Amino acid sequence: FRSSTRVTDRSRLETRTATLAGRQALLNAKRNVFKSWNRSASSKELSTFDEDASRRIFDGFAALVPAYSGPRLGAGSKVFAMGSCFAREIEGALIARGGNVISIDDTIQRDEFRDAAGNIRSGFFHRFTPPAMRQEFEACFGELPGWTDQSLAFPAGQDRLIDLNYWQVPGADESARANAVRRSVAKALVRRAAEADIVILTLGLTEAWLHKPSGFFANFTTPQFLARQASDFELRLIGVEETIHRLEAID
Repeated sequence: FRSSTRVTDRSRLETRTATLAGRQALLNAKRNVFKSWNRSASSKELSTFDEDASRRIFDGFAALVPAYSGPRLGAGSKVFAMGSCFAREIEGALIARGGNVISIDDTIQRDEFRDAAGNIRSGFFHRFTPPAMRQEFEACFGELPGWTDQSLAFPAGQDRLIDLNYWQVPGADESARANAVRRSVAKALVRRAAEADIVILTLGLTEAWLHKPSGFFANFTTPQFLARQASDFELRLIGVEETIHRLEAID
């Protein structure tokens, strides 16, 4: 996982990527009535809001090809998955079929990964943008200059942190100790990518929030947090060229 070109990459890519100041981006989102995929209680339900994308997008955009003649995985092939919720679905489907998935294991069977209802949630590992994916690999392999165990973790009250480098599982323990445990588990799991026979990366969003003081990309944030620190953030709208560049750099 290369990191030596980080500085030159950033200066060059600024010309390829649209940017918006934090406050303007928040204002645009507030005005956009079409911003949501599904505001219903469950994402598995068709939205009851006509403006939501799940009501505006219909079947017919993709066709399944039943015949496949390319390379095939063996039953014992080591599979590593990272990305949006699609990566978690792939992990679950392969595990259910006896697949050798190495990007998740029983190390998350602990209280730090429980939600408000007490359920273990692998969603903590969701990664939503190409910059956040590349950044996670570099950080976990010790190839991200300036990165520390506290990077992108901000105080959110007495002994509470908001960790912008990972997904915020509703009701999870937000103490500094729990945050450190989750990051430690994440690092060990990500480093397994070097052992994988295949790495699956699923793409989620092209809207990436850059934390300007640190130069790191937030993997997750909330409108409330952004509103309080809007001057510290810049919205990068990642284009096709930069997306490809970021993915190819994960080698």
